Amino acid sequence: MFLSHLSTLEYVLFGISCAALVEWFLFAVLVIGTFFNVMVNHDQHTSISLCFVVMVIYVILRSLFLPFILIGLFGSSDNLYGSFASFISWLPHLTRVAAIILATWWNVILIMPCITVWYSRSRYGIGNKPLGEKLKTDEEMLINTTGVGKTTFRYIVILPVYNETFQLLKEGILSILQSNYPPENIEIHISFDSHERSEVYESILTHFGIYNARDYESVSTNYNGSTLFVHKFKHGGKRLTQHKTFTRIKERFLKFSSSINNLTTVQSLRGSGQLVDDYYSQLHPDEMGSEQLDPEQTIILLTDSDNYLYDNAIRNLTYNFNRNPKKLAFAGYMTCMSSGKNRFNFWKLIQDTEYVGGEMNSSFELMLGTINCLPGGFTAIRGQAMLKIADIYFSDLPSESITDYHRNYLGEDRFMTHIMHQNFPPYSIGFCPSTRCKTDPPASMFQYVKQRRRWLLGAIGNETYMLTDRSIWKQYKLLLLFKLFQLSWKGTTFGQIVITIIAAQSWSSSKSNGIVWTNVEPFVISIAIPLGINWIVTSITAVNLGRYKLWFH
Repeated sequence: MFLSHLSTLEYVLFGISCAALVEWFLFAVLVIGTFFNVMVNHDQHTSISLCFVVMVIYVILRSLFLPFILIGLFGSSDNLYGSFASFISWLPHLTRVAAIILATWWNVILIMPCITVWYSRSRYGIGNKPLGEKLKTDEEMLINTTGVGKTTFRYIVILPVYNETFQLLKEGILSILQSNYPPENIEIHISFDSHERSEVYESILTHFGIYNARDYESVSTNYNGSTLFVHKFKHGGKRLTQHKTFTRIKERFLKFSSSINNLTTVQSLRGSGQLVDDYYSQLHPDEMGSEQLDPEQTIILLTDSDNYLYDNAIRNLTYNFNRNPKKLAFAGYMTCMSSGKNRFNFWKLIQDTEYVGGEMNSSFELMLGTINCLPGGFTAIRGQAMLKIADIYFSDLPSESITDYHRNYLGEDRFMTHIMHQNFPPYSIGFCPSTRCKTDPPASMFQYVKQRRRWLLGAIGNETYMLTDRSIWKQYKLLLLFKLFQLSWKGTTFGQIVITIIAAQSWSSSKSNGIVWTNVEPFVISIAIPLGINWIVTSITAVNLGRYKLWFH
């Protein structure tokens, strides 16, 4: 048995290679199965032939890791017999090609975001520093030193709540109310995804001085100049809670349209569903929030109940919306809460680093036409843009197939972004690094795996549909090519470790194993240099954000 002749390092390599093969197979089955589901349950935007082509390319790209995994498992053909040994003897030739492609791709995904991130930061700022204080260009002269600018937008914050702690929810609400922005232009809708009067619900009412003795579905108050609504809806999930909340906002858009006698707009906004007047029959007359809203001067801010906004987040959003009138939506810059007793929590630290890396990728995606996902935890959308996609996003979405369920109910934010890609031109979605918030991430391995499982299934469900959408390919060819490579890269962590070990072993022993050319130095350098550049840029980001623990990522 060839295992008996292995050294300790080769035993380790063999074990990791086994894990890499299992990981490779499981992810391949998951994604290929999802592609087949998309072909069976395709919508009007999906091309079956395109789906098949993308699936084949996915298999080819993913197969680039197999030669290295086989080398890690079997070493050389001397350890094997028969026809399989003959096949293994071809591995040096296969690995030469695979190594060049993988090394090129490795450099692209690590170095390009490090380059493009500087444009994003110079254009939209970074950190919590208030923008608009130094006016240099004629364009910036349109925006005054308060950051409010030529348009003082009214921000309507939709904040769904489900199984949240009172302390975290209260701090998140107060962070919005204490923003460096005119309080009369901030309106918060705290929407509980439960019709019961829970302890957290009662505590929120008490803390903000709201009385609801008659058990109305929705009540409101004025708190330090801002309007605060508290709703309790029958449990239906995050998207349905957002829908019921937006229904109330939509009615006020209708009233504005009516006031200017635009009957055509009124009829188009009402749609074919139940009129929003029916919802208001349950509201107290004094709590209806009946003032009109101009969608052109309204920003819908979608956030989560465990988020904490920095004081200049809304101010900097306003600055960038005014400076970039063609932008219909912005994604904010999210990091993790990691202070106090969780200051050195391992799981929060790696997630904080992951968030920063994701933000760097968003800067690269922005240069390719748009970002792939507006995060559900912090997204700002112009009122008129939200009206255009609301009937689709809030419709009764299919959930019969497992892929549709993952797409529509586990990845709502990606689904909404997909709709915007279909309905809006390139470069209408932006990324704003100067609009910051913190989120409370999982603090244990169990919570982390549970959350990432949900995110992974939602991402794959949405990305397979996006990669088979003809209309999006017409507008964002480079972005979708980038996402196809990223999708092929998912679930190759152990495979990357195998490649690194083989490269290091070959370098130290002067044996190339056929990885690339006659020596391995170029391949090792192609791994080390991108990692070093990425670490330096991430460390600079840590300084910009004041998050010095990221140096240890």
